Amino acid sequence: MMKLRGIAASEGIAIQKAVVLDEVSLSIKKESNLSPKQEKNRLNQAIEEVTKQLESIQSKIHSQKQIIMTVIEAHKQMVNDPELYKQVERLLNEQKVTAEYAFEQVVNNYIKKLEKTGSEYFKERSLDIKDVKRRVLAALLGVRLPSLLAINEEVILVAHDLTPSMTAQLNRQYVKGFLTEIGGKTSHSVIMAQSLEIPAVVGVKDITKIV
Repeated sequence: MMKLRGIAASEGIAIQKAVVLDEVSLSIKKESNLSPKQEKNRLNQAIEEVTKQLESIQSKIHSQKQIIMTVIEAHKQMVNDPELYKQVERLLNEQKVTAEYAFEQVVNNYIKKLEKTGSEYFKERSLDIKDVKRRVLAALLGVRLPSLLAINEEVILVAHDLTPSMTAQLNRQYVKGFLTEIGGKTSHSVIMAQSLEIPAVVGVKDITKIV
């Protein structure tokens, strides 16, 4: 019998077949063949698309728990942050780079500042920013991210990580628990799992390879 250890993040016991979520690859190119104006237009379209995605999640999530609605609303505000857009726009004007490269550079600077504080709270909040970054980059690259709203049978989710916006889509009728390779007790994913009363264990090393 194999015994795996992790952090008990949301209490409960669940037994069901496992579904492993594959990581989505996002390949970023630096050099652009387009003008800064065209790259800005691409960024605007991506921001509009992600805003619609988040609004769709809000309309379809299977819980009206306030924490979940608050997290998704916060993500919408991050996506539409005018200061963030200004910094990306400045980089596009100064260098001949793609919108995805510029956006990633600016957002990574935000993340580094949060992680340098040494605070576990701010480190976990950086996961929300990474979630937003992933959605915008996927929209720019035309990559479809997995939707958990499509799950219609009882499963245990196994993933490298579950982003807050993915956790918001969990339907407790079908998702009976989840396991992730990374994450801490104060992450929004864990807080939402507790709110939904879904058993969760995080920090289980190599679980996606073992299952």
